[in-house]
Amino acid sequence: MQVRNARSQSQTKRFLPFTVLGLSGMAVSSSLFAAGFALRNHSASGVGTSLASDTVNTFDASGILANPAVMSAFKGNSISLNINYTDANIKAKNGTLTPGPQLRAGGIPGYPVVGPGSESEVSEPVVIPSIYNIYQVSEEVHVGWSFNVPYGTNTEYDNNWAGRYHGLKTELQAYDVGIHGSYKITDMIAAGISLSWQQAKGELSSAADLGAVNYAIVGAQARAGAIPPAQVPAALQAAAAGIGTNDAIGTYKGDSTAFAYGVGFLIKPWEGSRLGLSYKGQVKHEAKGDFKWGPTTAQAATTLAILSSGAVPGQNAGRFRNSDDAKLDLTLPPVASIGYAHDIVDFTVYANVTHTGWSTLKELNPEYNGQEVVTQLRWNDSVYYAIGADYRFSPEWTIRYGVGRDQSVTDTDHRTPRTPDGDRTAVSVGGSYKMGAFDFSAAFQQLFLEDTESQLNASAYNDNNGRGTFKAKYEISPSIAVVSAGYSF
Repeated sequence: MQVRNARSQSQTKRFLPFTVLGLSGMAVSSSLFAAGFALRNHSASGVGTSLASDTVNTFDASGILANPAVMSAFKGNSISLNINYTDANIKAKNGTLTPGPQLRAGGIPGYPVVGPGSESEVSEPVVIPSIYNIYQVSEEVHVGWSFNVPYGTNTEYDNNWAGRYHGLKTELQAYDVGIHGSYKITDMIAAGISLSWQQAKGELSSAADLGAVNYAIVGAQARAGAIPPAQVPAALQAAAAGIGTNDAIGTYKGDSTAFAYGVGFLIKPWEGSRLGLSYKGQVKHEAKGDFKWGPTTAQAATTLAILSSGAVPGQNAGRFRNSDDAKLDLTLPPVASIGYAHDIVDFTVYANVTHTGWSTLKELNPEYNGQEVVTQLRWNDSVYYAIGADYRFSPEWTIRYGVGRDQSVTDTDHRTPRTPDGDRTAVSVGGSYKMGAFDFSAAFQQLFLEDTESQLNASAYNDNNGRGTFKAKYEISPSIAVVSAGYSF
């Protein structure tokens, strides 16, 4: 590749600051906690109705997760064990990456970035356990405890895929241990409260194009006269060959603990009907961990060493150094639900509306080595609607079915490859078998999502310039299977 000397020297001078700015964004570019990452499908009795029975589920002890007031409907003690198997089944297609305006102005060659634009398996299946326990203290008072995973996500792409500067690996597990209490105020109204301790652990990684940075450094050296004029064309040509192939992978790992609360009411307006109301407050996590660089080639290691040494004038070396004191503040959303159930002979019909305040996640501000890097999310609140029913065709057997509709928290201009979700329709079936004091349940849910797209514009904000404009399409077809076992005593 031939690169003209004078053009390269002058334009490299303009390009270098923007490359470094963009690179710092790439290091921790996307959300540690991805869009739409709430996990609500914990029990077979709930999943069987597509969560239409949330806030009014009195079949087993798992109902306390959505509304602690449902404990007032239980006679005696109850325990519920649940295993959830979720396969997100995400496929990325036709991914392309082109430079931002500052990189184009700098004349940096080698774009679009090479690398496969499709990934057949982005997310691995996961198994999620949960347990719920209810104790009746008196006619009016119940207490309980629970363990579940309220939030979680995992996506991972190959290190050389086209969208690597916008995201490689995202993994999150948030564990919740809760205590619950309910009080029957009257025969018509019961109130409940939940207090819980959460531990969140996460990892994110993305690549940084140190080949482009090295090209800029060579250009700056040529301009300063550090390279003999006769050798400049060959030096620039050699540096240009490394663009898009000499990456460093930045990985952030962190964990946090926080406390959460929830309140709920169960109202019986007339015989055979239940109205459930619940609210869970937002949870503020202050994650602490470390940030590490991992160069993929010898040239990337050399470039990283130059940057971290402070040898590049006007650039903050701390951006390119490892840190054992990285921080990330994150506020998990509040959730408000209203549900209704009505018994009709052997049928019970359900309806539910749940509002999740994802707008609490407008941006991320991770910090390491005294630097703050902003990643815009601009998530929106979402509303989930569901209707369902169960039919008890014998004292032992119950079947369930339900449908739900959920809104995406993001849009095409802000959908990252870390969590490429979209509007979805859920269809569920399930059933239960009672054998004395024991009950066994199973449910299956299939989610249908329209094909979604990402169009992340490099011009949207400064930290996106160095990452480039990324476009991709996604096929997403999640499926969920849950089995539960309960015991009443």
